[in-house]
Amino acid sequence: MAATSDEALDSLLFDFDQIHTDFIKQTFEIQTLQSSRKSEIQRREAVEFTLNTLKSENERVMKLYTGSISKLANQLERRNDCQSLKEELKRVNDEYTKKENVSDYMTINMTETVTLFKPCALSQSILLLFYSNAI
Repeated sequence: MAATSDEALDSLLFDFDQIHTDFIKQTFEIQTLQSSRKSEIQRREAVEFTLNTLKSENERVMKLYTGSISKLANQLERRNDCQSLKEELKRVNDEYTKKENVSDYMTINMTETVTLFKPCALSQSILLLFYSNAI
């Protein structure tokens, strides 16, 4: 009986050592997992911070881009207006030049006509004078 009780005691001690070894391994694994969890939490927080930073940077850049596009659209609109005004000014200047040329032409023609008819007017005056004296 003593041998059986020694064997039972050895088996019990062996089982206890096995349980103790497993407990230490599991405790170490739990500590490793807790450390990993803390590390993952810190990584997640860093990613969230980066994400929030990128979101705010994206909003800032979007506002700048929108403002730049708006300014560009306004510049294009002003350029089109300016081009239209230049074309209108050219058209009005051309009309004015044509009218001025016609006016100059009419003045030249009238001067030539008056010059051409001066002798006739003089002749008419002489004829009238002669005719009135004759009567």
